[in-house]
Amino acid sequence: MKDKLTAGREGKNLMPSKADQRAYLKTIRDAADGGDILAMAAILGLARLDDLLKAERPQSVSGWVGDATDPGEQIRATIRANAPDSKQLPENQ
Repeated sequence: MKDKLTAGREGKNLMPSKADQRAYLKTIRDAADGGDILAMAAILGLARLDDLLKAERPQSVSGWVGDATDPGEQIRATIRANAPDSKQLPENQ
């Protein structure tokens, strides 16, 4: 399948073109119209993915190093409590 998707493409970006994407989606739609259960599931999954990509993301808890919301010290304290000889700790590097 990968050979078919990347046929005629070279370089780092092996993504299918928009025309190829439309052709692949048409194939999936035709299969779903024909009663293919996997094709129907693929269409539903793609629709859900589109909704997830457009959804507003919540604020992340991480911040810049030194920021008030930076959880670095809490993470290091947990590592010290569970694995004091961990190479993730600055004193063990």
